[in-house]
Amino acid sequence: MRGRLLAEVFSCLVAADYFGVRLNTLGELIPGVEIQLYWLALPVTIFGMVGVMNAYNMVDGVDGLSGGLAFMTFCALAALAARTDAEATWQLLTVAAALLGFLLFNFRFPGRKRAAVFMGDAGTMVVGFILAWYLIRLSQGEDATITPVAALWLFSVPLMDTVTVMFRRIRRGHSPFKPDCEHLHHIFLQSGSGVNQTVLKIFGLQFVSICYAGASILFGIPQWISFCLFMGVFLAYNGVMARACRKTYSVRDLRR
Repeated sequence: MRGRLLAEVFSCLVAADYFGVRLNTLGELIPGVEIQLYWLALPVTIFGMVGVMNAYNMVDGVDGLSGGLAFMTFCALAALAARTDAEATWQLLTVAAALLGFLLFNFRFPGRKRAAVFMGDAGTMVVGFILAWYLIRLSQGEDATITPVAALWLFSVPLMDTVTVMFRRIRRGHSPFKPDCEHLHHIFLQSGSGVNQTVLKIFGLQFVSICYAGASILFGIPQWISFCLFMGVFLAYNGVMARACRKTYSVRDLRR
């Protein structure tokens, strides 16, 4: 685990320092004030990119989920970039097409009881790295296509799920990377939903989030409002997940 984390940090360092994929501003999180990172830009960029990579790795718990969420986000980014950046649009569509081809063998279509191929750690890390690259590239600079806050909304489901689970593990004195069964897809499965039902429900949450991200850009919703709404949704999600986990453990205890 330590060696993999060092490899992630090194790859993100190269992207930020050599290729200039750097998070210089967090946007207007306070009315009338844009949060500039200055000397913190490099460490925050590395932290953010590593976070995105691990978020997509951790959410890869059932067939079709991680690839499907990434496919939706890449398509949304391509649609938003089409207004200002044709080169990025085609690159994003290329990645989305590759993910679609993968999903044809990874999703449990009728007649297929399990996936024929899997993304694995290497696949989820690469997808997360590419996504983090474009989220930063398209949200920075004078010709930015999206806002930094919109970038949060575009991958909010993996982000909220991963952060919530990691905080819960840390509160218990465990490693934030220790596997457990408290991710969103686990909760849906334990509540009686099938694999495909679980995946489609989470896709629905991601779709709503993507729609808000697009609307915030197209209608010029102030970034600080979008950020406050994001934090409100995150706190509500954390509360709902905590209650769901307690209920799940209670049911397990009763069955014993």
